Amino acid sequence: MRSSFLLAAFAAFTPAIKGLNVLITNDDGFGVANIRELYKQMTGLGHNCYIVASPSALSSTSDQTMFTTSPKLLIDGDWGLTKAGAPSLGTDPHDGHIWYYNGTPAAQVFIALDYVLPKFAGFSQPDLVISGPNFGWNLGPFVYTMTGNLGASYAAIERGIPAISFASGNNVPEPYYWVNTTTEAGLEDPSTITARLAAGLVQALADKASGSRVMPKGYGMSVNLPYITSYKDDQCTNPPFVLARMVTNITDDKAVFDSSTGLFTYG
Repeated sequence: MRSSFLLAAFAAFTPAIKGLNVLITNDDGFGVANIRELYKQMTGLGHNCYIVASPSALSSTSDQTMFTTSPKLLIDGDWGLTKAGAPSLGTDPHDGHIWYYNGTPAAQVFIALDYVLPKFAGFSQPDLVISGPNFGWNLGPFVYTMTGNLGASYAAIERGIPAISFASGNNVPEPYYWVNTTTEAGLEDPSTITARLAAGLVQALADKASGSRVMPKGYGMSVNLPYITSYKDDQCTNPPFVLARMVTNITDDKAVFDSSTGLFTYG
C-alpha cells in the first residue's frame, strides 16, 4: 500500500512549517558518506541537525549500551578521520554540529541526549532521531536483536523520541569525501540519492505533522531503501515508498561452519 502524501512530497521538497531539531547517528561511523549526505539534505530543507556517531563502524551491536573506558582513542578511526590519542568525544574540525563518540550506537544516542545537545546545541529533546542510512539492509524478523542501526533508534524511542532507521541496499561503506557530484552514467552519487530519498520521507512526515509530533510516542520506523543503480544507469534512482509487513519469504540468520578452518561465520 503506497502512501499518497509521501509520493506527493517527493515532487517538490518545500521547507517545513517549522524546522525540526534532529539527531543523526548510525553504526557505520561519523565519517561515512550516507549520513554526511543526509545531514546536507536535511539542513538544506531547513532542519537543525547534529550528528553524533562513532569514529569507527560498530555494526551488529544491537541495543548494547557500551561507553568507552578511556578518555582518549586507543586506535585510529576509519579512514584516519580520527587519530589515536584524540579525545574519545570530539567534533569534526570543520563543523561543530558533527560529533563522534567512541561507544556503541545506543550509547551515542545517550551521549547526544544527555551531554552534547543540551550543552552545545541548546536543546536536549530532539524532534526526531534518524539512524542511518545504514550500509546494508535491516531485514529479517529478529534484526532488532542484532543491528546497531536499529539499536540507536530503540534508545531514542525508549526516551519518548520518535526515531527512524534507514538502511540502504548499497552495502559497501564509503567515506564522505568519496562522494561524486556525478557518476560515469552522469547521475548523482548513490549516497546522495539515498540521502535525498530519506530526507524526502522525513519531510513528508514533518509536513503531515504540521508542527506536532512526527510520530506518536513509542513509535518508530524501519525503512529499507533499494540498491541505487546510479553508478551505471537510472534503473533505480527514484523508487516509490511502499508500506510492507514481514509476513512471507522472510530471511533468517544462521551459523555457517567451514570444515577447512573449523570456524563459523554468519549467514
